[in-house]
Amino acid sequence: MQNSKLSFWRLLSRLLGPTLIFSLAASTHAQIVRFESILPPVETGVVFELTVIGDDFTSSPDGGGLNVSFNPEHLRVHSVSIDPVWTAQGIGLSTGSIDNAAGTIEGITFNSFSDVGNTFPIIFISLESISTGKSNLSLSDNAMNPWASNGLLVQPEYQTTQISSVSSTNIPIPFWSNLLLAAALIFTERHRQRNRYKKNN
Repeated sequence: MQNSKLSFWRLLSRLLGPTLIFSLAASTHAQIVRFESILPPVETGVVFELTVIGDDFTSSPDGGGLNVSFNPEHLRVHSVSIDPVWTAQGIGLSTGSIDNAAGTIEGITFNSFSDVGNTFPIIFISLESISTGKSNLSLSDNAMNPWASNGLLVQPEYQTTQISSVSSTNIPIPFWSNLLLAAALIFTERHRQRNRYKKNN
């Protein structure tokens, strides 16, 4: 009798095991909101743009909200715009409130009746580098308009990026530029040596 009970539980664990593993994997699936790319050092006085995207969502979201924080000593935000995938059939859209003194953009909201896909652009932020130094840009929930998909709440993972602001005299020359410059100098020197050899002979 004891052996039959043990066999039953072994059979049950074999049947439920893959289901439990699949459920656990689904519950821990990373749905990420992040800045699209990492920028090289930016010269002070330069205006540039960052794109915030949603990446690897399990299903197309109904909408969501964001807050952004940055270091106001090094960066100034000029504007925020929402990508057309949301504005085409969107409702309740807001580019939020920019506070360059506090280093925040609060209250960004976006919702849409259309399918935006599993990976999608969200907003574009126009910024200016105003002084040398490093500034982290962080994303967080806008509690007034939480993320949702098919009417259910979604909690994405937010990723941070960093901007380095440098003066024009401190912008590092890329490796390939150095390599090409060295090759040009070597070529010039060899050309001079050949000309000298021809003159001497």
